[in-house]
Amino acid sequence: MNFSRLLFTASFFLSFAASNAQSLMRMEIEAASASDQYNILPVGKNGVILFNENQEKGEKGEKVIEFTKYDVNFKKVWTKQQAVSSRMTMVKYDYDMDNLYLLLMGTRRNADYSVLRLNINSGSITATNGKTPVRMRVTDFKAMGDDAFWGGSTVPSWFQMCLYGYTCGLARSAVNTTPLLMHTDLAAQNSELAKLKYKGQCSVTDISKDTEQKTFDAVIASHPDKKTFDLDVKEFYANGGPKSELRLDPQGANLPLNAHVSNLKNKEKLIVGTYSQASTSGKQVVVSPYSDGLYITKAKGEEQEFIKYYAFSELKSFWKYIEANYSARKAMKMKKRARKKSEQGQTLDVNYQLLVHDVLEYNDQYIMVAEAYYPEYHTEFYTEYVNGKPVTRTRQVFDGWRYTHAIVCGFDKSGNMLWDNTFEIWNILTFNLKERVRVLPQEKELVLAYAYGGAIHSKIIQGSEVIDNKSSTPIETNKEGDKVRSNYDSDMAFWYDNYFVTWGYQRIKNTEEKGKGGKKKRTVFFFNKIQYSN
Repeated sequence: MNFSRLLFTASFFLSFAASNAQSLMRMEIEAASASDQYNILPVGKNGVILFNENQEKGEKGEKVIEFTKYDVNFKKVWTKQQAVSSRMTMVKYDYDMDNLYLLLMGTRRNADYSVLRLNINSGSITATNGKTPVRMRVTDFKAMGDDAFWGGSTVPSWFQMCLYGYTCGLARSAVNTTPLLMHTDLAAQNSELAKLKYKGQCSVTDISKDTEQKTFDAVIASHPDKKTFDLDVKEFYANGGPKSELRLDPQGANLPLNAHVSNLKNKEKLIVGTYSQASTSGKQVVVSPYSDGLYITKAKGEEQEFIKYYAFSELKSFWKYIEANYSARKAMKMKKRARKKSEQGQTLDVNYQLLVHDVLEYNDQYIMVAEAYYPEYHTEFYTEYVNGKPVTRTRQVFDGWRYTHAIVCGFDKSGNMLWDNTFEIWNILTFNLKERVRVLPQEKELVLAYAYGGAIHSKIIQGSEVIDNKSSTPIETNKEGDKVRSNYDSDMAFWYDNYFVTWGYQRIKNTEEKGKGGKKKRTVFFFNKIQYSN
């Protein structure tokens, strides 16, 4: 994409959540919706970094990654380009105060990788290239300074997929996968595979970093046999050396399904995630992607201080959400089922999947935010011929991930839940599963907001109380005659002080522009600077 096609438009005003949010500036880039994929990274008072895979090829036919830095007033500071193999594609990125890090992986059967490091101030770029020992599916990537950790699991071969049911319909858990964790030394420009001794179906599911202690934590889920499922937190020094290891102790019949590590002061770690009631099929432990509640654990080094569980059906806000979004008849049936389960010493099966955020320390509390979602499918009918006769069959087609709401909880230092609340997420169906809800702490309140469909949706809470209920404000252009026909892939992030940046794509029609020599219709990638104030 040629950046000479930048368009600047003046400011406009909007408000959300009974407070003022003023859009001070707006930038538009002409975009082809089918091919241009832009990313925005706010870097505090340094400005914002816009980066994308340029559709224009390099001199040797290679792919070009383009980076452009804007200051806080959206004035362009510099543009940099980096050529990479045409077989590469961006899979993950991370950043710290000084650098933006990109992980690119080879497509299809290619095991090539490249880790790019862009200095946010100077725009200098370094690339570390290599090959992974085997093809891998990357689940997470974190970097700081001269070091990056990235991991996931091996990709089953075509033979395994056929043999174990991807195409033959057998149990997916029969496929063994090996956890892979790579450490990349960006100064020496080489990578090393961490030594992980696991068997069965295993994967690196989450990576976090502690910028104060200069360490990384990798969560490894292992299902070595039919009777066992474990979650391990392995801590590494930034140079790749192992530091400590903690195996999560469920301390009861519940089964933690996943773990997300947040680093606290005094070298403590808060581990949060979801759990299900341990269920067995014969002698086999059944590990479901769906959960029945939340758990919270505090650990220091290799010692686990506590683990506490909270069923979704025991949350006060859960039933408020059910009553507001389900029919009265269905809500009553769920309450009846919950009472029956409680009498049997069990909890209601809710079957949420949750995207858990980093824990926020606020007003001497731990604030946990988790976004609930589920996979959505539709059924297709097709015809096959068997012995010359037509046979109608059906198949399930994945439509994307449907977000439903965010759960917000406050805990004391001992892991006791003090309050809970919810924030509805409307109409998000996407293939891109990521954190969407942003939290802006105020003196006594929390502002919850997300951008989607060309609008900012927000809610203000104070503990379990709702100070201002959900409101939505369109993200509009201010060019006279503009009519926004469609919005897609909107998002927002905290920037600096009391400023946010929001971005996305819009298809705009303006009949007045044609008479002025402009375009009647345009498709743009936009980003707006928004000021929030009470």
